[in-house]
Amino acid sequence: MQGLTLAILFLVLPASAVCGLAGESQSDPERFIRSLSPFDESVAVQALYELSQRGIGPMSTALVEALEGGTPAVKRASQRFVEEWRATERARIR
Repeated sequence: MQGLTLAILFLVLPASAVCGLAGESQSDPERFIRSLSPFDESVAVQALYELSQRGIGPMSTALVEALEGGTPAVKRASQRFVEEWRATERARIR
């Protein structure tokens, strides 16, 4: 069920817009987190996914530190994304 929730969330914002958020700020996690501030959790989850596809995992030190300055919605999104990411990693190991 949780995977389905994430799949539904990916339909909220056009992929090109989300890729732009992740791509523009890829080398600057603080800028990335700031760029998410006007959006809700669903957009933040999508952007975090895109960032992870570009090689910056949800547990990277720079991203975790940057999240300290994020909005409550971005922090919740990150928390949800990390939970799902960990569940996926555990499933892959089995």
